[in-house]
Amino acid sequence: MYGGRLLTAAAALKTLLMILLTTATASILMFYMVTSFKSINAYSAASTVIGTLIGFLTGIYIPIGNLPEAVQTVIKLFPPSHVALLMRRIMMEQAEHVVFAGARPEVVEAFRVELGSAFKAGDALLDPVYSILYVCAFIVVFFVLSLIRIRRKAD
Repeated sequence: MYGGRLLTAAAALKTLLMILLTTATASILMFYMVTSFKSINAYSAASTVIGTLIGFLTGIYIPIGNLPEAVQTVIKLFPPSHVALLMRRIMMEQAEHVVFAGARPEVVEAFRVELGSAFKAGDALLDPVYSILYVCAFIVVFFVLSLIRIRRKAD
């Protein structure tokens, strides 16, 4: 409405894939957690706290670059934050090309790290492929752990 552009078809497809990945990540995390609760009240209380925590750990409430280094490290280990990172990259791609046209790569990198559309490990910028692999590994590991937990409860 105000001169912005719609996502390209490729970006829209990537966004849909990220939504599926986000759903899978959140679902398997909650599935694992649900297997340890014994009452609906415990689940309800925990889901409220976890929902708020997820907002902070994915950089929704506060830009990741504004947080202390220790918190940033926790965020980088939290799988849903990797999916949020990927979603930000997709959504911001067109605007970055316009805003940072002619800017030095270091400026773009600093902006991405500050807003959480890129993670650094030491001095190296992590490739988005590593985020996808990390999240997929998380899904598989927690799916297996959930099955083991359910099996133990059934025995």
